[in-house]
Amino acid sequence: MVNRIARLPLAVLFLTLLLLSGADARPRVHHADKPHPQPDNPDGPFLADFPPGDPRIPSSHARDFSAGRVRFDGEKLVRLTLRPHDDAEELRDLRDGLVFYLESALALDVWGVHRTDEGGFAVDFRCSDEQLRTVADTLGVEADKRVEMEVVNPDIQEAIDRENVRLLKAHVEKVKGMAKKPGKKPPPANPSNPSAWFKEYHPYPEILSFFSNLAAEHPSLATFTPSIGKTYEGRDIAAITISAVPAEARDALKVKQIWWQGMIHAREWISGATVQFLAHKLLTAHADESDPDHTWAVKVLNESEFTIIPTVNPDGYEYTWSRDRMWRKNRRPVTGSSAYGVDLNRNYPDGWGTGGASKNPYSEAYQGPSPLSEPEVKVLTSYFLSHMKRAVLAIDFHSYSQLVLRPLGYSSYPAPHDAKLKAVGDAARDAIRATSGKKYVSEREIDLYAASGTAEDWFYSVDVGKKTTEDRGGNGRVYGFTIELRPSANEGGWGGDGFILPPESIIPVGEEIWAAMKAVVPKVLDDPLVNK
Repeated sequence: MVNRIARLPLAVLFLTLLLLSGADARPRVHHADKPHPQPDNPDGPFLADFPPGDPRIPSSHARDFSAGRVRFDGEKLVRLTLRPHDDAEELRDLRDGLVFYLESALALDVWGVHRTDEGGFAVDFRCSDEQLRTVADTLGVEADKRVEMEVVNPDIQEAIDRENVRLLKAHVEKVKGMAKKPGKKPPPANPSNPSAWFKEYHPYPEILSFFSNLAAEHPSLATFTPSIGKTYEGRDIAAITISAVPAEARDALKVKQIWWQGMIHAREWISGATVQFLAHKLLTAHADESDPDHTWAVKVLNESEFTIIPTVNPDGYEYTWSRDRMWRKNRRPVTGSSAYGVDLNRNYPDGWGTGGASKNPYSEAYQGPSPLSEPEVKVLTSYFLSHMKRAVLAIDFHSYSQLVLRPLGYSSYPAPHDAKLKAVGDAARDAIRATSGKKYVSEREIDLYAASGTAEDWFYSVDVGKKTTEDRGGNGRVYGFTIELRPSANEGGWGGDGFILPPESIIPVGEEIWAAMKAVVPKVLDDPLVNK
């Protein structure tokens, strides 16, 4: 049967595999301004009845973690490359079918999708030796010259072990420093010493302390809100608001608003560090007249207000420190299965369930049983709608692949403001290239891969625009973007570690994204989106 399937054309192959698995063959496509039908049986039939520990379930998804930290010894990062094709639409269909097959039918951990320099597509995923053989045999990789398989990293655990050793050394140094002064408490997260803070990643309590201290150092500019709501496990989701305009005058002066958020996916540590860097730079550049960006920061903060969510997914992030470094989702148990977690960036209501997400609760892209089913997404959307009344820009930071993605992710129809969205995305790309030489790609999300229920599309949606653009009579939209940070999947030197980006990259990534924001923010302030 396997050999017979392997000889099928790829388009027919993916259709056959997906039909056999009970999944839809490809994402459903809808117009951006039309209602989206919701699928039946949102939990899906795929793996819900498999017992914990079943070898078909990725080890990081079962409930029983009594053995301690999850390890990935011998698990590989594999890249499947679809070579360029004369029919661009068929190539995109193959790409979507491959991603959906890996994520939903096999519940494998897809790390990313990216374009190749030759014009094809590549899909990176994590798997064991047994799973690798299954994929290779089923897809007939060796016989089909249109597909190439490469092991990018033969042992993911090695990168995790290196990181753990580094973090342990940092902790030991901190403890030694305390031992020299008995009774002394741990040093606070000190925004006044950025070279020390940004030389390492930090657990969630330290991040909260950093932002609290940052606001305290700039009381005329920043307000730290320790909790805008709770996660499933009861942790606070914090926010910081930054503007030079007094809070009581912002409504009357119609101050425009910008939103940045990070770490919606728990394992993407660099996204949170980048948001920390941006907030710190915005405040310190305003305060320091000798800073080259002082004039820019003063002008921008006199005209606008920034709301920053440092960590969207605190439960998942803390879990990456304590148990499973590769954890992506939140930590809510999935009713009726042994699975944990929903992909929060597939749980937003705009376009939810229309393709580019999974109904399989064991999938890393599990969309949840319904839109807004997750407490974290409810908190974020509620706060956005209540706080943002003159919103012009919202960015969701991720890693990895070096991308600036614009709406839409769930529809092949161009967004009504696609030309303006493209101009802003291209400006970010060009500023990064001019600053660091790094190549980011600016494109529509759907042109790279299908994704539904995302923050980016929700920010841009008609309904959000009606409620958050009072300065435009409720007839505006919000520039919505996803920015995928380093490393690049195409550039050498990153070692195939993917999400395990060394801390030496925190400041360089922050600096290139700061340059991007300097290019993007004036454009959106000068030309906010208005519906025709």
